[in-house]
Amino acid sequence: LVVQEVYPAAQIRRVTNGKFAWEWRHCPDRITISAKSSMSKRILLIQGHPDSSELHLCHALARSYAEGAAEAGHVLRELSVAELDFPLLRSQKEWEQGVVPASLVPAQNDILWAEHIVFFFPLWLGDMPALLKDFLEQVARPGFALTRDEGGKPWGTRH
Repeated sequence: LVVQEVYPAAQIRRVTNGKFAWEWRHCPDRITISAKSSMSKRILLIQGHPDSSELHLCHALARSYAEGAAEAGHVLRELSVAELDFPLLRSQKEWEQGVVPASLVPAQNDILWAEHIVFFFPLWLGDMPALLKDFLEQVARPGFALTRDEGGKPWGTRH
């Protein structure tokens, strides 16, 4: 590690090893340590709470995560499933051979763009809300999330 800068008046010390940079801040009541990477990631935050009319714990968790990731130098995109308009899938045939709704194409592009995806959702009856499940069924169709194996089944190699 190489000490880059020391600010005795403010009691701030910055240290780097070429790949990461750490910053120590000493305040009378606490010491804050943060690490910043020179190798930022593209992060997609998917808000899966189905109620966008008011803020919930999931929204607070996503906001906190976004602030921390942005402070660490990562590039973020956010997607709220509750604000998307798409139909429910009603059959396996529709899932395998149907066309992805136009309203979800930007979501697929965001998923392809991301190097890291974080989902935020409440547990309802022990699982994710139905709206988030349907969103995942719609965007993760064969040909996008999976390729067909030699027998034509959509459970082949993952992209």
